[in-house]
Amino acid sequence: MKPRNNLLLLLVFFLNSCLFLDLLGPESRHQIIKIINNSEIEIAFYPYTILPIGGLYPDTLLPKADIGRYCSKIEPKHQWGWSPDLTDKQMREQFGEADTLIFFVFSVETLNKYTWEEIREGYKILKRYDLSIQNLDSLNWTITYP
Repeated sequence: MKPRNNLLLLLVFFLNSCLFLDLLGPESRHQIIKIINNSEIEIAFYPYTILPIGGLYPDTLLPKADIGRYCSKIEPKHQWGWSPDLTDKQMREQFGEADTLIFFVFSVETLNKYTWEEIREGYKILKRYDLSIQNLDSLNWTITYP
């Protein structure tokens, strides 16, 4: 391979690497939250406070709007990465260290079987995570269910 091709290949690798993004700093890096489904069932994951439909913390109820159709589905023993489309810096500025983000985990089977009203009234969730940015940092931005 020609030296010029080697340099081009190295440059492409460098531009796509996390190292390059770290050099640009948090102003340019989008934070990704990794969700790991260690269960034997398909789950649906929904970040509540970040999306516009969201509510106010510490509300213990599910929102009135049918968020079930906006959930991201994760197969058993798989993982998924979710980004709120905010850079690391924007996320920290918007939510601060004390603020809490709410994440709901549902069974896909439950979402398919019941109406949103039944799910909401019966609080048919598998798990609710209330995490601050500081909590997410300590978890290395990874949420593992169960």
